[in-house]
Amino acid sequence: MNQSKIVTFYSYKGGVGRTMSLANVAFLAALDSYKVLVMDWDMEAPGLAYYFRGLHDGAEAKALKNTRGLLNIFWDWSAGAEQAQSSEDVELLFDKASSGDIFEECVKPLIGPGLFEKNIKLDYISAGGLTVGKEQLFYEDALSKFSWSDFFDKYAGGALLEHLKTWAKSKYDLILIDSRTGFADVAGICTMQMPDEVALCFVLNRQNIDGIARVASAIRERREEEVSLRAVPMRMRVVGTESSEVSDAKARAVSELVRVGGFSNLAIQEDIKNLAIPAIDSIPSYETLAPFVATDPKFDQLTLNYAKLASELVGKSINVPVIKAETIDLVKRRLLPRHATEEFLENLATRDSESAVAELQQLTQSAQELIVNEEYLDPDYVKALVRACDNVAENLDDLAEIISIKMAAVDLLRAIASVEPDMWNIPLESKLSEVVDFHGYMLEHEVQLALLEELDIILAGFSSINLKLRRIEHRRKAAWIYVEMKKAEAVKRTIGEIVALSKDLTGHKLAQDQLAETVAIDVDVCRLKAEIEIQMGNYQAARSDLAESLSLIEKYTLRNNASSVLSRIKFNIHIRFTELPRPYLSVREAAEHAVEAAASGWSIQRVVLRFITLSRVVIESGSDALTVKFCEALFGGDNRARVQLGNYYGRYPEQAVDFFKIARELVSVVIKHEDRSRSFVICTAFSEAASLVLKGLIRRRHSVKEEDWTLLMNEFDLLSTLFDRVGVHIEAHNSVLENRLFVRGKRHDSNSPEDD
Repeated sequence: MNQSKIVTFYSYKGGVGRTMSLANVAFLAALDSYKVLVMDWDMEAPGLAYYFRGLHDGAEAKALKNTRGLLNIFWDWSAGAEQAQSSEDVELLFDKASSGDIFEECVKPLIGPGLFEKNIKLDYISAGGLTVGKEQLFYEDALSKFSWSDFFDKYAGGALLEHLKTWAKSKYDLILIDSRTGFADVAGICTMQMPDEVALCFVLNRQNIDGIARVASAIRERREEEVSLRAVPMRMRVVGTESSEVSDAKARAVSELVRVGGFSNLAIQEDIKNLAIPAIDSIPSYETLAPFVATDPKFDQLTLNYAKLASELVGKSINVPVIKAETIDLVKRRLLPRHATEEFLENLATRDSESAVAELQQLTQSAQELIVNEEYLDPDYVKALVRACDNVAENLDDLAEIISIKMAAVDLLRAIASVEPDMWNIPLESKLSEVVDFHGYMLEHEVQLALLEELDIILAGFSSINLKLRRIEHRRKAAWIYVEMKKAEAVKRTIGEIVALSKDLTGHKLAQDQLAETVAIDVDVCRLKAEIEIQMGNYQAARSDLAESLSLIEKYTLRNNASSVLSRIKFNIHIRFTELPRPYLSVREAAEHAVEAAASGWSIQRVVLRFITLSRVVIESGSDALTVKFCEALFGGDNRARVQLGNYYGRYPEQAVDFFKIARELVSVVIKHEDRSRSFVICTAFSEAASLVLKGLIRRRHSVKEEDWTLLMNEFDLLSTLFDRVGVHIEAHNSVLENRLFVRGKRHDSNSPEDD
């Protein structure tokens, strides 16, 4: 390069890849022994330094955020000119500018010491520091108050810019300016006053093409041939893969840049050929340099194109350097995301699950490291991370991955709660509860118990009624886990804890839902005692405890409205009664409890899951009246039970056969009932459920073995015969079935001996 050059990278609109291109050109030129300075003139949205984060450690990166920059220089110059009282003051002001000291003190190196073997000169002047002027105004406030017209008209700002140009060219071979977009004052300075050359960056849409053409025209009108213009198309499709729309847009860009922008047809064609930056699907979502994300920079299309662009701008071939593997690894480690925007976190749920989980795990881990290192972490960012964990988990199919991402949120909340317990203990408790409630079945018993112990410790420090009730709820869950583990002594100990905690509620005025919860606690204690007796073989005592628990619920519901919590518990008590050995409970009593379970109204889904076992209990009683009551309780007054029966038992042929058999036994009793209208309603409900079961199996016909299908259809036909007796029609989905049988028959026919 014979002489220093100032090149401005300009785009009419943001988001085209302008800053990324500048950063890569600067880096590749610096590695090729050019002394390079980059200046961030995008003052409304500075961000150039982000692309160089991996080239220095965290402390240096943090220091770059608060370094004096262009706005500090311009502000101090304007203030000095405003305060000048004599020609000597003015001369002193100009002497400072001509010496270059006011520029030199803003320069920061972008490559950390020891990163590369040879000395590399890549320096940076920021848009401005966090504060500006003697008034220590925040950058944004100072920028809004700064008058560019006064800077030029009253304070000879043009002279300062000339000193800046002279100083920069005396120190560096290549000076790259990242300009702001549009037609603002700063954009005019960057494209007309400062540069020797302007790289006009654009993508092939109408707004960008028209804007770039108009800017090119304005520069030529103002500076004639003093400023060289280059057209740099961004995100170009590789030749041979572009659509007719892209080809048309390219032709339009050439036309507008020639007609309006003043380019020659040959020049614009050459620029498109030599300067275009391709569209690459694998460009990372964070700011970085191409060589550090390439598998091999020497053969990376994006890196090679940036090197070609750099070569065109400096007028000499710039080669892609060989970078040591350990250097690349170090930079990549530094580039691991430590923070993300809330918008980025919200969009993670739309990404493919593998990359979303990996990025979120990294971000939550980085956030924990910030907490451990006692660095500030915005509470809103923590909340956004936790929300992102929930959103990503919703889209996962792998239960282990769901647990993993949920626990990442828990670990983050644990870390920050250890520092700020007053603010974060409740969110931590809520998230831990969610894991135990909805995903506990995936965890080992010991893990669940550890989480519940942690919850108990957190809530022990709170005195509100609701949080005391939640603490007791967690102890109840622990007790039921001990029941599953058959640890009677642990159940007894936990019952003692529950009773002691319940005493703290005595004397408090409770809301209706809180009162229902205290009843649920007493009922659960009785149920837990029953489980201990069952494990010890004392079934009569267990029956008494279960009866006591039902009595407590009945006493409450006589005085108050039904509670969903108590309805759930009542359902489970009736189910438990049906499971007691028959010497301790008659078959009729068991059937009565089965009817009560079906009539509880708490959860049709739970009844459907136990339909076969409950039906057998009722049938075993031999009571036609209880059988009819059970069926009426099952179907109630809506379609939910028949739809859910169809969905659940229509999945597998074995389940469907069991359903048809037990339904046939029930229907054979129902059709004998003296009240024909009641039996007709029940049979109609069963026929609709059976039809839905068959429909579900027909959808899965290809996966059903022939012998299973034959057995299934035999059972279906037997059930249909019973419906015929009471005049109930059952939909057999014949059109679908016949079509499938026809296709299967044709397939068998095609292989018949006659065809050989």
